[in-house]
Amino acid sequence: MGQTLVYHPHIHMIVPAGGLSEDGREWIPAHNKFFIPFKVLSAIFRGILFKHFEKVIQKGEIKLTNDIKDVETLKGIWYKKKWVVYTKKPFAKPNNLINYLGNYTHRVEISNQRILKHTDGKVIFGYKDYKNAGLRKTMSLSEEEFIRRFLQHILPSGFRRIRYFGFMSLRFLKDKLVNVLKY
Repeated sequence: MGQTLVYHPHIHMIVPAGGLSEDGREWIPAHNKFFIPFKVLSAIFRGILFKHFEKVIQKGEIKLTNDIKDVETLKGIWYKKKWVVYTKKPFAKPNNLINYLGNYTHRVEISNQRILKHTDGKVIFGYKDYKNAGLRKTMSLSEEEFIRRFLQHILPSGFRRIRYFGFMSLRFLKDKLVNVLKY
């Protein structure tokens, strides 16, 4: 989201440090080191995500904007952008994970406390400048620009804030996770 509400689509993922055995009855922890370098992970993720976008574009489920004439043009734009993979160390306790996720899944894009003033067609709000060691600053935007930036953070139809995949998905809960918890 960014403290200044600029548009930058991103995904937060929680990846477990291990997985279930083939029979689904045992938890196998991962090694201490990450399984793949970040730059490689970034390139792989970008490629997989683009393939999925390409399929839905070809099916007509997503339409390209007027300034992008075809999928190849989109691919050129897609691959010029630097894709960033940022990872954190594993969470030591479940509560730390819950607090982290809560910051992204159950809040509005800007809290009332950060909106400092609304006058003369301007909205003035506070933000942290992370490029400047988290220095607190203020930004003034026209009402229209503030609302435009805010509305860019509303998920499009069909998107969900939280998704569960693999052994964490609800359809596997009874079959897989319950077996592990028994042991």
